[in-house]
Amino acid sequence: MDLTQFKRRKLDSFLLSINVTRMEVNVLYDERICKKNFYTFIGINIYGKRVYLTYGIDYNEDTEFFLRSFKDIRARGVDTVLYLVSQDLKLCKRAAEVTFAGVKVLKSNLELIDKVNKYLPNNFYNKFPADLTNLYTCESLEKHEEELKHFKEKYEDIKIISILINEDLDLIKRFYNLSYNKRKLLFTYYNVRDYRRLIRKENNKREVIKCEDDLFNGILEAITSHEKYMYPVRAQWLEILEELSESEETRKYL
Repeated sequence: MDLTQFKRRKLDSFLLSINVTRMEVNVLYDERICKKNFYTFIGINIYGKRVYLTYGIDYNEDTEFFLRSFKDIRARGVDTVLYLVSQDLKLCKRAAEVTFAGVKVLKSNLELIDKVNKYLPNNFYNKFPADLTNLYTCESLEKHEEELKHFKEKYEDIKIISILINEDLDLIKRFYNLSYNKRKLLFTYYNVRDYRRLIRKENNKREVIKCEDDLFNGILEAITSHEKYMYPVRAQWLEILEELSESEETRKYL
C-alpha cells in the first residue's frame, strides 16, 4: 500500500474509539525551523483491531486542524465513534462533537505521561508510563486505591509527580464508570509507544520535516505491518461486544 492508497482507503462505519496521539517534530514553517505537533489518529474497529486513520501537522495550533481531520475520517466511511481519547481536549473536543454526534471525549493517559517524563531521572523514565497506566486499568476502584498507594510510595521523592498526579486523580477515578475491558483498550500505552518510537526515529533521521507526508511515508511500511498484529485478547473483546449488544444504537453494527 502506498501513501495515496492509505489516505483514500475506506474505513469501518463504526469505531469504538479514536485515540489522538501527538509527537513534537522539527518542521520548516514560515521560512524557519521550529517544533510543531505531529498528530496521528488511531481507531479501534468492531473487531477490536487498531487501525491508523489519518495524520497531520497542526501548524496553527487551532481547532480547524482537528475539524479537517475528523471530516476526512467521516468522508471515508466512519459515521459512529463512541469514545475519543485525546491529549488535546481544548483543541479537538468541539471538533469531534460536531463531527460525530454523541461521542464521549476522554483525556488521554499519554498527556500526563508526556508531562512527567521530561522531569524523570533515567532509572524511572521507562517504568513510569506503565506504572501510571496501571492506575487507569485496575479491575476495580478498590484495587485502584491499593495501586495508587504503592504508586505514591514509589515516587514520593519526585515532587513533580505528586503535583501533577493529584491534579488528575478525580478524573482517573471517574473513568472507573467504564468497564475494565474498555479501560484496558482506551488507556493503552505499549501499542502507542511502539508507534511513537517509529515517529521519533524517522524525525531524527533528518534535520527538518518538509511536510507531513514526508514523515509518514518513511514509516508507512512499518505501520501497515504493525496493524496486522494489533488485536485485543479475544476473551476481553467478546465481553466488550456483549456490552455493545445491550445498546440498540450500537447493536446494528455487530
